[in-house]
Amino acid sequence: MIDICFRNYESYPLERNSVIITQLCLALSDLYLQVPEWTNFVAEILERFGTPDKTPVLLTFLKTLPEEVQSSHLRIGENRRRAVNTELAQKTQVVIHFLSQVCVFNSNDDAILKRVLSCFSSWLLNPLIPTDDIAASELLKYVFSLLQNPNSPNSLHDSACECIVSALYRAEDTNVNRALAVALQTACYEMADSFSMAVANDDFDRLQGYARVFCELSESLLECVIQEPGQHLGDFRSIEMLLLLAGYHDYNLVEMTFNIWYRLSEYLYERNDDDLNAQFKPYIERYIMALYKHCRFDTDQEDVPDENDDFVEFRGQVSDTLKDVVFIVGTDRCIQSMFSILQSVSSGSWDESEAALYIISVIVHNVLPTEETVVPLLVHAVLVMPITSHPILTNTSIKLLGNLIDWLHENKQYQEGFHLEPCITWLLDKVQKPCFVRAASESLYGICEKCESSCLEHFDSIFAIIPFLENGENKGQQLENSILLLLQACSSMLNGLPGEETATRLRRLIEPQMTHLAELLKSKVDISPNEPQDSNENASDSWYLLSRDPVLWVDRIAAVFRHVQPWTHQACNPKNTVQNGSSTSTNDSVPTLWIATVKEVWPFVLETCRKYEKNTRVVEHCCRAIRFMIRFLEVHSIIFIESLVEQMVDIYNRHPHSCFLYLASILVDEYGHLDNCRSGLVHMLNILCNDSFKLLQEQNGFRNHPDTIDDMFRLAIRFVQRAPSVFFQEPMSAQLFECGL
Repeated sequence: MIDICFRNYESYPLERNSVIITQLCLALSDLYLQVPEWTNFVAEILERFGTPDKTPVLLTFLKTLPEEVQSSHLRIGENRRRAVNTELAQKTQVVIHFLSQVCVFNSNDDAILKRVLSCFSSWLLNPLIPTDDIAASELLKYVFSLLQNPNSPNSLHDSACECIVSALYRAEDTNVNRALAVALQTACYEMADSFSMAVANDDFDRLQGYARVFCELSESLLECVIQEPGQHLGDFRSIEMLLLLAGYHDYNLVEMTFNIWYRLSEYLYERNDDDLNAQFKPYIERYIMALYKHCRFDTDQEDVPDENDDFVEFRGQVSDTLKDVVFIVGTDRCIQSMFSILQSVSSGSWDESEAALYIISVIVHNVLPTEETVVPLLVHAVLVMPITSHPILTNTSIKLLGNLIDWLHENKQYQEGFHLEPCITWLLDKVQKPCFVRAASESLYGICEKCESSCLEHFDSIFAIIPFLENGENKGQQLENSILLLLQACSSMLNGLPGEETATRLRRLIEPQMTHLAELLKSKVDISPNEPQDSNENASDSWYLLSRDPVLWVDRIAAVFRHVQPWTHQACNPKNTVQNGSSTSTNDSVPTLWIATVKEVWPFVLETCRKYEKNTRVVEHCCRAIRFMIRFLEVHSIIFIESLVEQMVDIYNRHPHSCFLYLASILVDEYGHLDNCRSGLVHMLNILCNDSFKLLQEQNGFRNHPDTIDDMFRLAIRFVQRAPSVFFQEPMSAQLFECGL
């Protein structure tokens, strides 16, 4: 059979049958790997195909064989794989010599040279090869020369990059492969001039190749840079190579380096050594300055770009890498540096100021509350910004205020100086403009959630914006997302207020949503089974179309109850007010008006669930709203539970939505510790689980209903946690255990 394969190679000239030859090589390689008794394979191949006319076939063999050996898809034992790798490693010197000779005798044949380089890359995949031989080889020097020569053919340049990347990956274990690592380090540093030449020629393909090499160099030597900074394999020129990439105008190159900066920051964070950090500080400062330049928009950009814009996504990655490395230079120092840029470019183009402001906005959440040098100046600059400022600059300023929530909250002196009020007033103006509504609503929510009742004087103003946004001309989903944020902002302000005032304002928040939901329930609107209402975001009635979906109003109700803390957590609860080391009261009963508000909205949510019981999406959102109402009232919601459980088990029998199982686990968590509730909860458990078992007993039931399995066992776990003595007396506990097995 082997002889037949060899004869077939001779029957198909490679020039016209490269695919056939490659398949034959793969077949013979796989055969060899499956036959442990077959040894000395490489020597046999070299002997049979060692003549110049068969060089292309031999190169194909030497490329495919190591690739097949390392392939995870090949089903061979690790012992056999190691034995083959050992045999190949023993032939490394012979193979490298052969490849070098091919390069010498075919120096003008780019196609053959490319095959040689591909073969060399594959050979480097073997983890057992003796890298000292490779480090001193003429072949590696030839590969270096291709990358150091600005006039080498593009096809060979790409293949040479692939070789060096493979070699650098192999050299990562510098203790074993030190000679190779040193050779690669020296050669890569000498490529800086070639990189500069490619920059001058704006040859992006070559630049990408160099970028791969420089990144792999830094990846492989990163531990050395940390362990012996500035010396030997820890030479800081490896970091300089990354800064070369960061300095190029196309952000695709610096994007390739982000993971390396992350790894560097992780190492330094774990070491927690100020002296070590100081050695890297100048490089991080240059890196941040390069990021600042990359973050600048084109000056002809007129509007705030969409969040899915490629450049916006890149700036999001810049945000992540900045957060990774900023601790090395210090947040205050970085902000001061960007503030200096802001001052120096105040009369320049808008994009310069915006980029500096963006960098500050990304890291400003780290500033200490005691910082009173730069931050107040920044806030003042934002608040007096001309209304004619570029929209993108304004949008970034809005985000800056939103990211300052911790500073605004902790800096009591700033709050007491009435500086918080103009910030919110400024944001209230911006939230009414379509291009800023998203950023402004996010910032308002962040500030109100953090500062809570400190923002109460703006409750009416924020709440009044919601009807205004509902009349927006387009982008209905974006408007609704912003409305939800404003509702959550208003809800957060209620935390810390006296119980009666909380109830009054809570009802104001809930009443419009309840009214709209009631009107919708009376109508005969049809909605899609499991998808939201279709809405063209650019249509003038896009929000109106969304408002015909009951989920919109149910979600608003859920958002309100989610963000108002339960009575037991409220600071105004007498039980939580301590004087002279003791509580002033032990009364923790929920204010009557709280229960009255829930009592008013509860039937509408249940009716929505009933009316759209076939619709999984609507039912899930109703269960979510019910969950937050229960959490809001805690154990005092017990007066609503009987009607809820009756409806749950009734609908679940016809439409087994797994969200009912999840909601049941919430009920057990809230009431499982109450003796008078346990029998009812157990009854609910038995009915829901019996219906669930019927569902799972269908063909492929477990595969088709993973959510049911998760939620059913979550319910069982809640019983174990809250009412174990009752649960384990029930036969259902044994059935659930068997189901789990």
